[in-house]
Amino acid sequence: MTAVFALPLQALAADEPAATRIVVGYPAGGGADGLARAYAQAMSKSLERPVIVENKPGAGGTMAAVAVKGAPADGSVLLLGNIVVNVLSEFTYNKLPYDPKADFVAVGQAARLEIALAVPPDSAARTVADYLAAAKADPQHAAFFASPAAGSLPHFFGLLLGKAAGVELSHVPYKGGAPMNLDLMAGRVPAAFSAASEFVQLHKAGRVRMLATSGDRRSEQTPDVPTFAEAGFPTVHGSSWLALFAPARTRPETLARLEAAMQAASADPEVRKAIDALGMEYPNMTREQFSKQLPEERQRWGAIVRASGFKAD
Repeated sequence: MTAVFALPLQALAADEPAATRIVVGYPAGGGADGLARAYAQAMSKSLERPVIVENKPGAGGTMAAVAVKGAPADGSVLLLGNIVVNVLSEFTYNKLPYDPKADFVAVGQAARLEIALAVPPDSAARTVADYLAAAKADPQHAAFFASPAAGSLPHFFGLLLGKAAGVELSHVPYKGGAPMNLDLMAGRVPAAFSAASEFVQLHKAGRVRMLATSGDRRSEQTPDVPTFAEAGFPTVHGSSWLALFAPARTRPETLARLEAAMQAASADPEVRKAIDALGMEYPNMTREQFSKQLPEERQRWGAIVRASGFKAD
């Protein structure tokens, strides 16, 4: 009986790469990089080979996606993707050097990021309704919201809230979360949408005030902050995420091994510690569930992006 099963196992081992690279489309030191490094260290234990992180920033993550698209489909190269690169880009760009649907297959969700609305610490707005009332009463000054980038998920969450409330909100795009937060803390913008992880520590320190988050339940990071549904806007919901993707031609058995390594890593205390430190939420679905969610997100956000008329190029 042993000999019967030995041959397939040996063949699989012989086909496996000597190492795996996780390509991250953002510079070292950021949240995506930190999460990738935590997963890399934990996954190397299950895969029994080195897992290293390669930073390939540029064009909002596009360069990393192109690099992985053409990589060997043997588990040696993975992409740390996100909802912008793997969903929104299909609708925000007229031309892409990759196909988000056809060129990649999901390995698994690495972390979730709720989207939050925050205001300056001295703002009179204590609730989402307060902010919207001010925006409606004084559209030339109060009806603005910032986001870390044009075409980002926070950008479209701001438009989604305006539509749900029947209030025209104007978008102020920034080049990253850091300059946006500086202006928010100083009161130079009346409100901002971003990943909740961008605001958590500032909120706890009283340097900004979070008004709502986009999850189905309150975040463990900020239990004092209601969800948009609790604030009266149930259609303003959803999460951003970070996930691992492989080239589309990757074999099912290779994907299964990578998924198992990811699941083991997501339960690793060091990975959980990193997710907490980054202000993110734990992954909450299997590879199959996440793969089924992707077309649903494309349908939902595609309609929102098209209605906005936004194009990045």
